[in-house]
Amino acid sequence: MNRRDPLSASSRLMHEPLGAELFGFFRRHGYLRRPIRRRRPRRFASPYDSGRKDDWEVRFVLSSVMELRELRRILVLAGFQPEPSFCQFGKQMQPLYGRRAVERFEELWRSFARSRPFES
Repeated sequence: MNRRDPLSASSRLMHEPLGAELFGFFRRHGYLRRPIRRRRPRRFASPYDSGRKDDWEVRFVLSSVMELRELRRILVLAGFQPEPSFCQFGKQMQPLYGRRAVERFEELWRSFARSRPFES
């Protein structure tokens, strides 16, 4: 088959200026969410303990629509499929939901960090 691996293609992109832009946005405006794993009796189970898709999230909190447009462009070029953005507390929110998106983002972050010299 002649299928390209999207992870390796986007990994190569992370060594270029695109990676610097994406992770610059993340450093200034982003954070990761993972589900909290607790051992609780089944009778006390909460819907929030289920490991739902939206328990895993990369989220960017942006000040303007212009920043949001630029970030969405970069995410698409990096091979991500941005979810619909929304406004909360006067800020523009751009999520990437799902465990796969979070793990892929972390892998790209590590790959990008290894390729960059230490910056103080």
